[in-house]
Amino acid sequence: MTAGDRLVAYTTGDLSLVHDPETGVTLKQRGLVLAAGPWLLWQEGDAYRLARVK
Repeated sequence: MTAGDRLVAYTTGDLSLVHDPETGVTLKQRGLVLAAGPWLLWQEGDAYRLARVK
């Protein structure tokens, strides 16, 4: 489990959940997801993506 400024990411096996407590929205994502500060890093196939969450 990792937490950023706005998101909480929980990964177990090959499935991750990303929760936004501000909106109450939870998303499911296959692969690794990490949150830190304003950043979200997630696995998409063999690549990784990085985005700043506003």
